[in-house]
Amino acid sequence: MADPEGPEPSKDPLSRLSSTRRCQRQLNPDENAPKRPSSAYNSFSVQMRGDLEGHNLTLTEIAKLLGENWQYLDHTEKEQYGTSEQLTQDTPRKSAASP
Repeated sequence: MADPEGPEPSKDPLSRLSSTRRCQRQLNPDENAPKRPSSAYNSFSVQMRGDLEGHNLTLTEIAKLLGENWQYLDHTEKEQYGTSEQLTQDTPRKSAASP
């Protein structure tokens, strides 16, 4: 006679994990798809790292300075970094592997 509580659980604890996967695996991305533009903070940090290049600072000190400077920028100044980056990224970049 069948058990009213359902089927008997498996002895292998990993067997239930394979059947209850919450998310699907990512497919390989399209190599011809356009690249996403970098963020405004990323373009800001590239510029600021160039300015701090001559100083003898550790990576942690540079990251702290970048964060503080970004935090105290006005919204309009932050937008300037984002729009200049978006203008250069309007056309899709071609990867180095494509002829």
